[in-house]
Amino acid sequence: MNAVIAGIGLVMPGVDGWEQAREVLSGKAVDLGHSLPAMARNLLPANERRRTTRLIQMALHVAEQALEGLPGDFSSVFASSCGDLEIVDKIMAALTLPGKPVSPTQFHNSVHNAPAGYWSILAGSNMPSTSISAWNESFSAGLVEALSQLGTEHHSVLLVSYDLPGPQRLHKHRPVCQPFATALLLTTREEGPALKLAVEPPGYAQVSTLDEPGWEALRKDNPAARSLPLLQQLARGKPGRIFLPYTSGQLLRVDLEP
Repeated sequence: MNAVIAGIGLVMPGVDGWEQAREVLSGKAVDLGHSLPAMARNLLPANERRRTTRLIQMALHVAEQALEGLPGDFSSVFASSCGDLEIVDKIMAALTLPGKPVSPTQFHNSVHNAPAGYWSILAGSNMPSTSISAWNESFSAGLVEALSQLGTEHHSVLLVSYDLPGPQRLHKHRPVCQPFATALLLTTREEGPALKLAVEPPGYAQVSTLDEPGWEALRKDNPAARSLPLLQQLARGKPGRIFLPYTSGQLLRVDLEP
């Protein structure tokens, strides 16, 4: 499976956009003490901003970054390990109250494809969209799905991967501490960094890691940040081979040609 990367989006504490991400990923230590920026400001009207959640806004934010200045309508793959745990927590809490007062807004935001739905409406896209989850391997599963579509159905596919820390009472079940989201516009029609995927059996190689301790801690912490070895290789503009964790103990081999 082959693709060209035509656009990249990224948001995390202290980093907003690929230009800033490329600078820090090229060699600087990461500082996770910052807050997330205001997200999807151009895409979300005020009314929709009040209806959406931080997770939805984060997914829309990086999707918009990856497509900045690029014309066309793209199919999409949205990948998140758990979806919106804050909304799930609020709904579960509401069900314990008299009358079970679940908010209709919270309910429609709780489904796993809510970010994809908002994206289709706000971007005016009529193209197909897939929302998937594969626990810690959600980014890799999304990448395989995106390239599978690219090779069989579409000329361009937008991959969006995102996860947020959940409420404290769910932390022991899903111990994510830092927010992270990234988006890749994958295509067969543009020039740019090219990647090739192959699935390898367990034990074939070691999962790629990052040398700087802060980046490595983030990679381990957030399932969407499992993308960081690929993003760092792209930031450095060098060819190389990396291995990402994939389902059932397999490895996703990524050969990159900037």
